[in-house]
Amino acid sequence: QFDGSNDKIIDTTTNGLNVINMTVAAWIKPDVVGTNDMVVDVDNAAGNDGWGLRLTVFNIYDGTNAHFVAVPSGNITANRWNYFVGTYDGSTIRVYVDGIEINSTDDSFTPGYTSATPQLTIGAMYDTGTPGNYYAERYFDGLIDEVRIWNRSLTAAEIQQHYYSNLNKYDTDKWAFYTNQSNLTGGGYNYYGCAKDTAGNENCTETRALTTDITAPIINEVRCYNSTAWINCSRMAYGINLTQIRVNCTDIESNVANVSYLLTNLEDNAVKINASYVTNDGDFWYYNYSQLIQDSGNWTLNITCTDSGLLQSNYSENWSLAWGVLAPYIVTGNMEVARNVSFNFTVGVNCTD
Repeated sequence: QFDGSNDKIIDTTTNGLNVINMTVAAWIKPDVVGTNDMVVDVDNAAGNDGWGLRLTVFNIYDGTNAHFVAVPSGNITANRWNYFVGTYDGSTIRVYVDGIEINSTDDSFTPGYTSATPQLTIGAMYDTGTPGNYYAERYFDGLIDEVRIWNRSLTAAEIQQHYYSNLNKYDTDKWAFYTNQSNLTGGGYNYYGCAKDTAGNENCTETRALTTDITAPIINEVRCYNSTAWINCSRMAYGINLTQIRVNCTDIESNVANVSYLLTNLEDNAVKINASYVTNDGDFWYYNYSQLIQDSGNWTLNITCTDSGLLQSNYSENWSLAWGVLAPYIVTGNMEVARNVSFNFTVGVNCTD
């Protein structure tokens, strides 16, 4: 936590900070924005040399003049973590916030340094006119974490990956790498991790494969078999033997994992089929039933197709089987009854299809 008044971190011993091509990055959580607060500063007391990444500008000095790219207002937000990056590749100065380039300036020059070990300051700006002093108005107010400096200009893709990632030291010699990728398109990806020391020695993990699935499967066709032919299920009539239900389901990005079937007669509130199957013949999925249709009224068939990424598509078909003819009749014959006297009689109903 930097208090915006006099807090700072100073390092005068680090070699290799007099870089020509560069990337400077840090996670910052400022209490206020819109100021010249310094995040990372590298320079000497001798004059206009080194560079500095501030909330409003990324400055690089050539020994005489300042070369810079401004940070447009509104891109850095107070009271939340921002991934703030400045780069220079020998011809263009760029700034990024949260993995996205927000401004750039074409400018070819050579950064100037008056020492092989310029002073590194985090959270404040060295006053080159008064050695040992710091600009009072440029102290950082907020949090700074994971300051990183490269001697090359990282690509936009690399910066975006760093924004998605996090590196934590959880033991004296062990680090944990975490990444949270967003908005990947569907398809296959390969990934691996590498570690390189200051001597240039590097080791990498094996390459691993990852498949992303963002497209649900497609139900192309649903048919019922009536012991003779495959027909639309809505054509199943009363008294017909339903022997199979067939579903054609495909997926362009992954594999279909299973198909579920739910067949219901609404009037009787009767569930005739409620099953999920993982067996198939190519793109066709079958459910064996072999039962007579012996209920009239409204029927509903619901199909759900699920792929290996757990994305689903649904299909529903409704149909109605006509009721039979209802013919009432009196069981007992004619009878004589008195007025205002209760009596019993019996009736029946004939139901024919």
